[in-house]
Parts: sequence; structure tokens; C-alpha cells
Amino acid sequence: MYACKKIDKKKMKKQHAESVVMSEKITLEAVNSPFVVSLTYAYENKNQLNLVMTLMGAGDLRFHIYETNNDGKKKGLSSERAKFYTAQIILGLDHLHRENILYRDMKPENVLLDDGGNVRLADLGLVCILKDGEQVKGRAGTIGFMPPEMLQSKHYSYGADWFSLGCTIFEMVEAKGPFVSKGKNRRKLCVESTAEKTIYEKHKFKKTEDPLLIDLVDKLLVKDVANRLAGDEKSAEAIK
Repeated sequence: MYACKKIDKKKMKKQHAESVVMSEKITLEAVNSPFVVSLTYAYENKNQLNLVMTLMGAGDLRFHIYETNNDGKKKGLSSERAKFYTAQIILGLDHLHRENILYRDMKPENVLLDDGGNVRLADLGLVCILKDGEQVKGRAGTIGFMPPEMLQSKHYSYGADWFSLGCTIFEMVEAKGPFVSKGKNRRKLCVESTAEKTIYEKHKFKKTEDPLLIDLVDKLLVKDVANRLAGDEKSAEAIK
């Protein structure tokens, strides 16, 4: 079975999203990994562009992080479950990087689960194809997962994805982002404050005590990409 992503052409043009959609289509056609959603085929009609992809029927990772217990309390994921998902995400990112693809949108919502409990990276609309040694500039992705170098309008490369992975692992086990700051109503994300925390403040674990996960996240969330685990290297060997 497959999933079909239907894209309304009028909305796409109104939102000036043609380049994003085509970028996702081209990237989906190019990748071949059990840890990245793949494109089976694409077709269009007068009103829609249709992308037929791998069926991931068990929801996204964010849903599972914030799934509630019977008492209604947010629980996050166990350390063992988080490690399992992390290993598969690393393999997915490693595949993209080896294909010169910078993901730029690593977050729990973009990690999909299949019925067997395995995960794949999805939503490749913000990817950037890099030449060897190339860096890019400009914000892409979601505040709370963007690395400091992106927020400070500096050039960046593959190390940006590893920082976002650190944010994702943190949220898996803590059921909150490492730098998220809320406004006065405690619901709306405060963009400026979250960005400032990402650049200047240290993340703090409150729930998990797993030394391996804490060590990995600490090394991925280093502010200076030159000292970050894997840095801007294409290979994930340093993390594996």
C-alpha cells in the first residue's frame, strides 16, 4: 500500500511554493534509503499534483512523544525507544548527506512511523543540494530546531542537521524542546526568545538520566559547529 500526497496547484501558486514542491519531488526521486520516505511515482491533473510515496501508517514522532497516559500527563519516550528511533534517523540523515543533500527541516513532525515501528524522514521540501565544501546561508526550517549559525545569518552546512537532531532527541525524552520559550499566555511560541536561547543558553535535562543520550545530545547541541559532533562532515561516522 502507498500514501498519496495531494498538492493543490492553485494554493501552491498562491503561496509561491512551486520551487519547494519541485525540490521535494526531485529529492524523493533521488534518494534510496529504508530510512527516508521514497517516491513511487508522481502524476498530475488539472487541479492537483499527486506524489505517491511510502505508506507510513503510524503517525509522526511528535504524536508519539506527546501521547498521554491515562492520567493525562505528557510522558515523552523511554530512553530505549528514543535510542532506537535516533539510530534510524542518523542513518537517514547520513544517506541524505552522502547524496550531498542538506535536510534543513529535522524535527519530530517530519519523522514518520510505519506499522512495524520503524521511522523514516519525510517532508523534503526545504532540502538544499550542496557541492563539495559548499555552504549556504539563510533561514530554513522551524524555530527551536534551527542551529545558532543559521539564526545568526552565518553560512552553514551539514552540521546544521546534526544540531537539529540534538533538539529532536532532547524533545523525545523530555517532551519539550531544549530552547523553547513561550509568551505570556504560555501557549504561543516566542520566536525571538527561543532564538536567543538557542544562540546563548545551555539546554538542561530534567527527566532523562540516561548517560548515553545525555552525552550525545550535549555533543550535538554545541553552539560552535567547529566543535560540534560530526561538525560539517558529510559522513556520520563520528556519531555512529
